[in-house]
Order: sequence, then C-alpha cells, then structure tokens
Amino acid sequence: MTTLLRPVLDPESLVVPQASKELRYRYQPGLELSFRSTLQVFRNADASPRFSTRAKEEFVSDVRHKVIAQDEEDQGFFIVAYHTPVERSLDGQPLPVGEPRIVYFKHTPLGQVLEASDPMEATMLLLPEPMVGVGSEWRVNQLHFPAGRNQPIEVASLYRVNLLEDNKITILFDSQEVRYEGDTAGTEGNVYTLVGKGRFEFDLAAGHLLSLETESTMTSKEDDLLLEVVAMHSMVFQEP
Repeated sequence: MTTLLRPVLDPESLVVPQASKELRYRYQPGLELSFRSTLQVFRNADASPRFSTRAKEEFVSDVRHKVIAQDEEDQGFFIVAYHTPVERSLDGQPLPVGEPRIVYFKHTPLGQVLEASDPMEATMLLLPEPMVGVGSEWRVNQLHFPAGRNQPIEVASLYRVNLLEDNKITILFDSQEVRYEGDTAGTEGNVYTLVGKGRFEFDLAAGHLLSLETESTMTSKEDDLLLEVVAMHSMVFQEP
C-alpha cells in the first residue's frame, strides 16, 4: 500500500518554445463526461528457490464525471465520479466485479486537486499557467509513502507536448527512476524503485481529457523477496 501526496508543478521547470494554445479544463455545472477505464495489474514475486509466482488481474469499468458546481472564490470545480464495474478477471478467469462506488473531488482549471474523498483521486494532469505549444515541457513532483517506510519517495515526472493538431493536443510523460534504501534497522538494505510513463490526449476547445495511457512499475526487494508490480491503465472518452 502506498499513500500519495498531491502532485505539485514546478514553475521553474516550464519551457515554452512555441506558445500558441491555452491548456485548461473548461467545465460548466451540469456537464457530464463518460469514460471507459481499463486497468491491468501484473504481479511477480520471486523468492527462489522457495517460490516464484506470477499473476495478472484486469479491471474494466465505466466512469462518469458530473460537474456539480464551480467555486467563485478559487474557480475549483466540484465533481462527483460514478465508477461502475463492468468486468474483472484473474489470470483470464472471470471474477465478481464488485460494487459500484462514488467518489468526490474538486480541482482547479489547471488540474490542481483541492479536495478528494479518495487519495487516488488526488492525481490529475497538472497544466501550466502560460500558453503552450509543441515542445513545451514542465515537471511535476509527487511524494509517495510506501507502507512500512519512514521516509517518502519523491517522483519527478517530465511532461512534454508532442503533437498539436487543431484543438487536440498530445502530451507524453516519463517519471524519473527513484531508488529507495531502507531507512530503519529493520529495512536497511531494502530497495524500492518506482518508474512510469504515459500519454494524454486533451481537447483544447472542449477543455477535457480525451484519453490517457499510463504504465507504472514498482519494484521492491526485501531480504530474499523480489516483488514487481506493473500497472497499465487506459481511459477513453465516450462520445454521448
């Protein structure tokens, strides 16, 4: 289990060689956005020669965001997200899909999360204040607190505008590899690494996400146990 602290955009990292478009979430109260979400999780555990295991779990769900209101003071959007499970499987075998859930969050037009009922909803695509163009870059920093660790891990993600066609913008990102050494006598010598990459498509005129594809890899080594978890997530906007 990893606790996330809300990401922060580093303004000094911003590079804008060809500014031409304003990148903003442009919501209105009453707006509803529907997405199809697919999450694949691959878990590998190796403690040779005692045991070695592999597993693949997949979750498919429909996600509907409803904009309730906008705060006049900080311009934050109040949003309710309805998650409806569609499919779930383990190593190709179907499992019960689980119960629907409802989460609440609030974020600014730049994607800064101000409130969230679920810590995982605190991660948004953070957008820079100035206009951007192809080649624009910015860095986002986020702290991770792995269970059983005293010190946080800082993950730095570099975002880059890769393509701009009419009102569709494509943004790529890579997270810097972070190496973590045990910080107590009980975890001395342990290693924890976290890396990631992904791709976002955003509708500039409508002001909302069109799709995302992300991949993160967590590797943990404690004594003779090596654990690797790869999570691949995609979310695609569903036209009304």
